[in-house]
Amino acid sequence: RSPLAAQGGLLLRRPMADFCSAVDSAAVLADQRAEIEAMGEVDEQWLEDGDPPETLNEAEERIGRLTLVHADRVEMKPLNPLWPGRIYIGKLTTLAGVPDQGKSLVTCDIAARVTRGMAWPDDSGIAPKGTVIFLAAEDDKADTIVPRLAAAGADLSKVKILNSLVLSQKGKSKSRRTFSIAEDIAELTKVIRRYPDTRVLFVDPTNAYMGTSKETDSFRDSDVRAVLGPLKEWAEEHSVAVVLVTHFKKGGTGTALDQVMGSLAFVALSRSSWAFLAEKGSDGEPTGRKLLARIKQNITKPVDALACHIEGVELGNGIAAPKMVWEEEVEGDANMFMSGGGGEKLSIAKAFLLGTLAEGPVKASEVRADAENSGIAKKTLERAKKELGIGSVQKAGAWYWHVEGTEVPVM
Repeated sequence: RSPLAAQGGLLLRRPMADFCSAVDSAAVLADQRAEIEAMGEVDEQWLEDGDPPETLNEAEERIGRLTLVHADRVEMKPLNPLWPGRIYIGKLTTLAGVPDQGKSLVTCDIAARVTRGMAWPDDSGIAPKGTVIFLAAEDDKADTIVPRLAAAGADLSKVKILNSLVLSQKGKSKSRRTFSIAEDIAELTKVIRRYPDTRVLFVDPTNAYMGTSKETDSFRDSDVRAVLGPLKEWAEEHSVAVVLVTHFKKGGTGTALDQVMGSLAFVALSRSSWAFLAEKGSDGEPTGRKLLARIKQNITKPVDALACHIEGVELGNGIAAPKMVWEEEVEGDANMFMSGGGGEKLSIAKAFLLGTLAEGPVKASEVRADAENSGIAKKTLERAKKELGIGSVQKAGAWYWHVEGTEVPVM
């Protein structure tokens, strides 16, 4: 009977007691070495240690302790979107913002759409239906997380929330410690095997699960890569989207990327990164809306920001919770909005409209054409029209834009 058993793609050694009664230990070791050698060229130290290496796929080759992947043997595959243009299955995604702006409401909205298989708010498609998992260290489950999920319309039976504390045993003593991405990623694998339809894992906030400060410095690039590198591979292997929620630095300056708390490796290892921030109008004052705006997006065509506002929902029994209500897309990325450029572009669009319509109504098609020639994006023009209260009216088969109070000519 072979001393090696297959489990989860790995070869595991059976307990010696299972077969030592039939053969002596020397024969067992000889058989074990023969099976390992039959797997292909293996480093001699592996054979001395007695630990069988992982099975290679047809695109891989092992040389010593290194594994090479032959590009010509790799079967290409398309990207697998969770939210097309924004979040992808098998990839890390960063969601950053200042505290108390509503980042967790974004995760609850995403979770609701995934658990129900609902449409995305930007008309980019339908969410792949499945289970979602939360690692949430800052919010209470009973009075915050679950009510917010319910307000967003989630199927609560498809939501699993992992306790931040995990069982730990040293010798005969048992205790609890904080979940660590570095130490407990194998435990996550067990959860995925229990719920194989898992589509997304939210880690909120990521810094809470990076290990102790003695082990990991979240501001040191090499430390962050050592923790998140295996998580990136885990996401790819198990086809799970991982959303890393984090904060902006206090008093941060520079680009949006520079303001994400911790090492730049958080954003570097993520395939897309998003800022959730308050929108400001052309006067520099908050509009009351929020924006989900791009910090980094290097695997697909860039998409514009998405505006939203927060509303309260009564759930009954004296329980109420906020929910996210999405609005239209807004031209620009996080760098532009955080530097005030969004307000400047809106101001230009408003000035253009007021000047174009100053002498009376103009055909909408002509306004749009002139705006495009002036470098004003369609979304910015529509937003300026809405904020200025520009009216639209149809006459003789043509649409006209006009400032309220002006008369549209009869054709």
